[in-house]
Amino acid sequence: MCIGGYKMSYRLEKFTRAIEDLIGLGSIQERLYRAFTYNLLQLHQDDFPEEHLRQRFENLTDSLTCREAIGDEGTAWATISVMTDEECLTYAQRIFNLFLEFSERDN
Repeated sequence: MCIGGYKMSYRLEKFTRAIEDLIGLGSIQERLYRAFTYNLLQLHQDDFPEEHLRQRFENLTDSLTCREAIGDEGTAWATISVMTDEECLTYAQRIFNLFLEFSERDN
């Protein structure tokens, strides 16, 4: 993905798309689920050479997939669907903070 004529890193591209999903339409639970599953779950440990950032991302992933799935809903929806709006906003802020850090590092 290119913005303003420069090539964006893969992780920054995924976080940018996650932010776009977070500010889209739907409940905060639906937006957080889309941001996380359609974008951030595509990232791997290799996308985080910095140990502290990899740890923050792993903590985010663990937090958003901690409930056992019922049927075919998946652990992300099982977890996010029962969160309050305030909890979802907290995780959305964590995603945004990581995005800001990546946008500074990956330029």
